Amino acid sequence: MCACLFTFVLSAAATAATLTYSNQADFLSAIGPGYTLENFESYPTDLTHQTSVALDYFSATITPTSGGDAYFLIGDDNGHYSFNGANALVANSESGSSYILSFTLYAETNYIGFNVIGFGNGGDGTLTINTNAGDSFLIAEKPPRNTVNNIMFFGLLNQDQAFTEFTLEKTTLNDGIGLDEMYFSAVPIPPALYLFGSGLIGLVRMARRKAA
Repeated sequence: MCACLFTFVLSAAATAATLTYSNQADFLSAIGPGYTLENFESYPTDLTHQTSVALDYFSATITPTSGGDAYFLIGDDNGHYSFNGANALVANSESGSSYILSFTLYAETNYIGFNVIGFGNGGDGTLTINTNAGDSFLIAEKPPRNTVNNIMFFGLLNQDQAFTEFTLEKTTLNDGIGLDEMYFSAVPIPPALYLFGSGLIGLVRMARRKAA
């Protein structure tokens, strides 16, 4: 009996390495102060269709998975997709395609949280998240839609490993979504500074070679 109990405790500890949250207040309580928030309000509204975006904290691409098109825009898209304020990052498709959103963060994070607006307005399907730390979770499915007023929160906290990439895969058709109030655990390094730093490293190496 003791051996079985010990095995169960080990298994519970292993599965608790990554925690997920559907309540924003619980998520914020778990991560504590010092988080970075992206609410998309610092960008001008841009309703042009884009297959990729490069923002202050991350870059992202959108790829259709059922034929047709898929695109990003920054705004509210006729008032359907903003959780708070004027802007959200909207992912949509004029042809009604399903799609994958691929995010690359400019700095490591142990958690990611965001509000999803509008999932489940179209056909049946799922919304899932995967990280390059090996996490994989179902966020929501339709039916049921698992939302309150068509808005839901999802948070992920990996207690063991940081990650820099995650994907959101939406298999519903005819169904755009908005992402708003995204939370990260690290202050980012803007892409311009990466390029600047790489240039400085190159100049230093060249100077050392000449000196040698």
